[in-house]
Amino acid sequence: MTIMVQCSCGQRMRASDSQIGKTFPCPKCGELNTVPSPDVAGVPPQGVPQPALQQQVRGSEPVMFSPAATVSRLPVVLSAVATVVSLAALLLTLLLLMDNPFGKGLDAYDFTSPKLAMLSEIDMKLNQDIRAAFELQLMRAGDELREKRNTLKVHKEATYQGKKILFISFSKNGVPKHDIASYEKDAASGFWSSSYVSTYNLDDDALEKSIKDWKSKSADGSE
Repeated sequence: MTIMVQCSCGQRMRASDSQIGKTFPCPKCGELNTVPSPDVAGVPPQGVPQPALQQQVRGSEPVMFSPAATVSRLPVVLSAVATVVSLAALLLTLLLLMDNPFGKGLDAYDFTSPKLAMLSEIDMKLNQDIRAAFELQLMRAGDELREKRNTLKVHKEATYQGKKILFISFSKNGVPKHDIASYEKDAASGFWSSSYVSTYNLDDDALEKSIKDWKSKSADGSE
């Protein structure tokens, strides 16, 4: 026996009497519909001709309830729900970390005594407090770095084994200093980054002498 079920969205669906009492989603809107018994559904008795039954069904062609279709839509629905839950969890995590994404900072620790300073440094490492570590480094060397940055001059540069050696001068606590800085270019990114070059036993004798002469200017105080 064919039972006609109409969803609230207007979609009409066919079901068999073996599906009475079962619930399936509407293929159009997804709303759940339960297949009623023939007397509730208003299905004409078996003797009513099929054309009369079709006359009751107006609008779009009715579709059959399909448990397989229901199962096939389930992974999609679950995937969508999982995506929403994941996004909500990510948003919540970002909100919780927004105030201190890299740690509590230096104000959360006590450096008023040697013992407390030692314990605070240990706690910073245990807490992986990146913010506090940077703040401590800046507090200790901030003035020196600012002085170097404001007085830094590059006088010349040389090439050695694919690296650039810069001959620089700057002030440290008001005292003129002469030194070198070496940089190497990364082939993949094209960025230059600092790279160590030993100033002893270089393959280039002239360059080694130039470096020693340049550094010696800091010892005698010459500009």
